[in-house]
Amino acid sequence: MEPITRWQEQTFALKTLSVGGGFVGTTRAKDYEQIARFMGLFGLDFADSNGKPYSYCAAGVAYAACKAWAFLHSPQLATDPASLRLYKDNVAAHYFLPSASCRVMIEDAKSRGIWERRGQIAPGEASPGWFVFYDWQGDGTADHVEIVRASNPKELRTIGFNTTEPGRDGAQGNGGAVARRVRAYDKVFGYIKLY
Repeated sequence: MEPITRWQEQTFALKTLSVGGGFVGTTRAKDYEQIARFMGLFGLDFADSNGKPYSYCAAGVAYAACKAWAFLHSPQLATDPASLRLYKDNVAAHYFLPSASCRVMIEDAKSRGIWERRGQIAPGEASPGWFVFYDWQGDGTADHVEIVRASNPKELRTIGFNTTEPGRDGAQGNGGAVARRVRAYDKVFGYIKLY
């Protein structure tokens, strides 16, 4: 297997960001089928046995990445859920481990040397297409992941899966919508640097 170049890593990250942006406006309330596809990538259901919807932030990011991989390799490749499941291994072999779990993604990134915890990356230095993880409770574990759109010393601009739409109250890491967000750095847990 040929090594992946930095240019390929950056192209993949930016395509993942672009694909993720295409889902902005998707919500649990009106797009059940799409949220079910995010979860189905990992053989998971939309909701638990009590009807409580599962969190889908990591699954959504992973879904966007698998779809980006397909688009970059051939416009003819299928992007239905069954095909995307097959592409997970390719994404895992070259970039990061797609997972429905923030913790699994982080542990894999640490083993690859592409994980940077908070404080290792100065505010404003996160690059578009990186994954940013948040610790909402301050308990030392990641609760949520988003894709960086842009950063400056004061804020991060992101695409968040399963967040609250801007201007609405609700759980930032389990709000049910795909939205563009502007975030402060105080809850950042760390980053997966794809390039």
